[in-house]
Amino acid sequence: MMILRGGRIDIYIKDKSNNFITIENKIYAGDQDGQLARYHRHATHSDLFYLTLEGGMPSDKSRKGLKEDEDFKCISYKENVINWLEACRKEVAIIPIVREAISHYINLIKYLTNQTTNHNMEQELTALTKTNFKAAFAIAGNLNHAIKEMVSDFGEEMIAVLRDKGIVCDYNIDFGKNYTGIYLGKEEWKYVRIGFQFWAKNHNLIFGLTINGTDNWSRPIEIPIELQEKLKKLPNTEKRNNGWWPWYNFMEQPYSDWSKAEAYEAISDGRMRKIFLEKIDMLLEMTKGIEL
Repeated sequence: MMILRGGRIDIYIKDKSNNFITIENKIYAGDQDGQLARYHRHATHSDLFYLTLEGGMPSDKSRKGLKEDEDFKCISYKENVINWLEACRKEVAIIPIVREAISHYINLIKYLTNQTTNHNMEQELTALTKTNFKAAFAIAGNLNHAIKEMVSDFGEEMIAVLRDKGIVCDYNIDFGKNYTGIYLGKEEWKYVRIGFQFWAKNHNLIFGLTINGTDNWSRPIEIPIELQEKLKKLPNTEKRNNGWWPWYNFMEQPYSDWSKAEAYEAISDGRMRKIFLEKIDMLLEMTKGIEL
């Protein structure tokens, strides 16, 4: 990591010919306000890359008008890094320790990017697809629609359940964007809501307490000092918090990654609703007596 006036840069590479590469590495972390724009402004001599598991775009608030392929490039672990590592592995084929270390890293990336289908199952599916192309294309073409419908149905179910608890549910999940999710509140809550938010489109789901935003949601509203102090005293607050989230934690698997089939199995059999309600009850109990 290197520190410039624009902030802490994750990866900063320089070769003998004074060529520079700046890489912002985003795995299970949200963008900071103006982060990519600062790196571009303070490292104009460098090629700028935005690296994520799937090759996603940085948020509008991070890039501040920067243009993809002109000011920065998006790269992914799923393709770019794996391809590079596989090329490296060929170069060290006669050095077992290095070769195996690279292989382990490749396997880890494949796990994180949902590329670890059992080999026998993969062969069976391939054979089945070859003899049923029309059905395979029909299923593949309908998958996104089915997912959207399941996500929508889950939202309607949560809204109804929470309404009975006197909680208003703002259900706003859109896998085409970062930082969408579910936000819960009561009429008497002026400053803070309970939230479930995807930090990276359809995965990296967090839950916790989030501060309401200004009218255009460009920044969190100011909250009373007394409330700030009470929130700081909540369990484990020192471990995970930021300007928007005075307390948050990551959802456990399989509930945090909605790019994988296991999440939809959990929605289908009711486990997803159960875990959401457990987290909500925990946060309600944790903040009992605090005027949010």
